[in-house]
Amino acid sequence: MNEALSLAGLLIAVFGVSYALAAVALRPRETAVAFNLVAGEAVRIVTPDGSYRCRVVSFGTKGLVTTAPIFRDHYVPLRPGLEVFVQAPCPEGLATFRSTILRRDKDEREFLLAAPTQVRYSERRSEPRSRRVEGEYATLNGESARLVDLSAHGAKVVTTADVAPGDLVTVELPKAAGTAVGWALETRPASLRDRRAVEVRVRFDGPLGGLL
Repeated sequence: MNEALSLAGLLIAVFGVSYALAAVALRPRETAVAFNLVAGEAVRIVTPDGSYRCRVVSFGTKGLVTTAPIFRDHYVPLRPGLEVFVQAPCPEGLATFRSTILRRDKDEREFLLAAPTQVRYSERRSEPRSRRVEGEYATLNGESARLVDLSAHGAKVVTTADVAPGDLVTVELPKAAGTAVGWALETRPASLRDRRAVEVRVRFDGPLGGLL
């Protein structure tokens, strides 16, 4: 009896350690700033009142300058001092960092945000990607596309759409899987039905419920 209890306790301990190690490995990592934002790239600013998409004007040690976001054809007057989250595409997947709006330029319709001190990366490698969808038809921004792989948080597609890294994209998925909005993280030349195309890695704005 005692031997059985000891064995059960050992198995529970081993399971607990394995679970903890797996949780650490899959958790988004936070590290010192090691990425760059290029002028024209799309970023998302998340505030307590909502999230807004805008474009990078410049990025450096003095901070991040973005265009003022537009909502229903009006510029959003985010106030200086407001703490926000910034999300931007990066090679790892999605970079997120805290920042503060330092200044608002009404004439230029731009915002200056504090430079990040820590950046959290959501790594696509921690997610299983299915290739069972490979070759199935889809659309990206209304243009022809074919899926290469798919996960709850992203996809790789080959498309004839004119898309560049940092662009906001809409993917119509096959088999009534619905529509997913996300970011084009990286692209490379490809072909689709003998037409010039690009292979695009997309990070969805939110997870696909059916694939969780």
